[in-house]
Amino acid sequence: MAISTASAAATACKLRNRQLSNLALQKVLYIAHMVHLGRCKDPLVDERFQAWDYGPVLPSLYRPVRMFGSEPVRDIF
Repeated sequence: MAISTASAAATACKLRNRQLSNLALQKVLYIAHMVHLGRCKDPLVDERFQAWDYGPVLPSLYRPVRMFGSEPVRDIF
């Protein structure tokens, strides 16, 4: 069963001590999603990733965290 994108992002940020940039967060979630999909045959998040120039992106996550730019994403979830 997939979890919400915000929940996955909040967990990833918490595990990395709030040191993930927007770009790093997107990539970490993509890798976690693919590992989970491979192991459990079930998606991790309830949204599809899009292929953007700098890597995979969850658009609903990108919008609220883009304001941080390359700085670490603070706890907004």
